[in-house]
Amino acid sequence: MAASFNAPIADAFFALEVVIGHCALSAFAPVVIASVAGTIVACVHSGDFPAFVISDSTLFSFLELPGFAILGLVCAVVAVIFIRGILFTRAAWARTKVPGWLRPALAGAAVGAIAIVLPEILGVGYEATDRALNEAVPLWLLIALIAAKIVATFLSLGSGFVGGVFIPSLFIGAMTGGAFGFIAASIVPELSSSQSVYAIAGMDAVAGAVLGAPISTFLIVFELSADYTLTIAVMIGVVVASVITQQFAHKSFFLWQLSPRGIDLKLGRESSILDAFQVGEIMKTDYATIPASADMIAVRDALASATGAKLFVIHQDQRVLGTLTLPDLPVGAPGGSDADLPTAGEIAQPNPPLLKASDNIGDALQLMHESGENHVGVVDDLESLKLIGLIHQTEIIVTYNRALLKARQEDRDHA
Repeated sequence: MAASFNAPIADAFFALEVVIGHCALSAFAPVVIASVAGTIVACVHSGDFPAFVISDSTLFSFLELPGFAILGLVCAVVAVIFIRGILFTRAAWARTKVPGWLRPALAGAAVGAIAIVLPEILGVGYEATDRALNEAVPLWLLIALIAAKIVATFLSLGSGFVGGVFIPSLFIGAMTGGAFGFIAASIVPELSSSQSVYAIAGMDAVAGAVLGAPISTFLIVFELSADYTLTIAVMIGVVVASVITQQFAHKSFFLWQLSPRGIDLKLGRESSILDAFQVGEIMKTDYATIPASADMIAVRDALASATGAKLFVIHQDQRVLGTLTLPDLPVGAPGGSDADLPTAGEIAQPNPPLLKASDNIGDALQLMHESGENHVGVVDDLESLKLIGLIHQTEIIVTYNRALLKARQEDRDHA
């Protein structure tokens, strides 16, 4: 991204803001190095110039700042339609009986039909976006391109095309801002900046709301224009659009895409720490087992020294049959005088909660919470049920606390 837009500062923050979620030096340093290196290589090869050339980016007056807040509201509506529309189109395609291999072809034909009338929607749209930023697109075409680009993106991504939303959101935002600026200038010409200023603000507001990256998007404007006053106006539009979009869409498009895979970056670094440690890394091997055929005297003796006062009852093939604790023992077991007392296998609690060594400690804590168990057995896999270890809730909490303290210390050291 830094190489594409010649904006290394903004795009470094984009990675930190959207993907990583924090600015600790361990993340900040490699991201900045990559961003700067990409920008240098692109500048050496293609020349040092911004992705978009803006002819007039001067804010007319601070009195028009409320107008940028209204623009943020409009951009929020566009962003919500954009996010939800892509998801709806994907679901609609999935419900059809059209084969997966045929869907992109049909969508491509539809996009091509739209492009016959409005060819500006094809590709990344740099030229059309540049024209909108420089007041070279009439109002009717701006509105038409907003609708056409949204529909084309719905068709493309919904049908299975490989592509992203970053460039389409910039395109749609620039057209939205340009159209708003055109209308604002016709209503209150004495208090309106150029159409270019509103196009810039709209571009950033829609992109920031769709991507969930308000900080990095208005930093792009500052890098492109080096204008503090303009950046303030853009910040208002971006913040309003982002806040409203979060209320109605709840997540950025990136987070919507990750949710079906069970990934939620909004849970923060604390959650990622739980996912970073596997059960096999911290499990213990001091568990106690007993054969299913053992009598009550053997069970009593084994329980006396068992970790967590729990026995794992196993078959001859080492599969876990169940667990035994002191309350599970029948009356009369301590004396061992009743010949009719059952064996360990007959009184074992079946189907105990078990974990795989490859599970993370977040999964382990969730299972312990649901089962009420503080000690859970670890097996090779859930088919063979061969016991290989025991994990303690206390050990999980200690491991998590150490990792959390280390991460927070790193933040303090490099604040």
